Amino acid sequence: MRNEEANLTPGDRELEAALGGLAPAAVIGLTMEKVSMRALVDRERRRTRVWQAVAALLAVAAGAGFLAKPAPRVVEVERVVLRDRERAGEHRWVNDEAPVVSPKPAAGDYAYLRLRDQVLANGVESLRASRGAAAPREVELGTGRRTRVEIPTLVEYLFSGGRS
Repeated sequence: MRNEEANLTPGDRELEAALGGLAPAAVIGLTMEKVSMRALVDRERRRTRVWQAVAALLAVAAGAGFLAKPAPRVVEVERVVLRDRERAGEHRWVNDEAPVVSPKPAAGDYAYLRLRDQVLANGVESLRASRGAAAPREVELGTGRRTRVEIPTLVEYLFSGGRS
């Protein structure tokens, strides 16, 4: 050790003298319970900081996702709709002197309406039990023509999805 003391510079000797003059601080009421409590509090603070960092990262990612969402797509669908054109002579203004012309009912499938009217008039018991129970009837369509129509039972109508 003598050899090492001979190699010291004046600055090192001054530092050695200052460090040699220091005394350790006195312990002020530090017990093992206080030390362990302080360690537990520090550990919980570190855990809290981790969850706060994860929540902040998710908030930033969600904000970036909302800002960077793609523009909505516009999809054009072309549909051809066929309608009957009105004839020039059919459209008339109605006044007190002119007779009122009632519109002709459109020809179509009125099986549901007939079924509904039959249930309202005679009750559910009036419906046939099966399709083969009765033969098709001839019905006036309102256009002066008669046609053969099979009226489905309520169960058949419901299972067909409303198509008769």
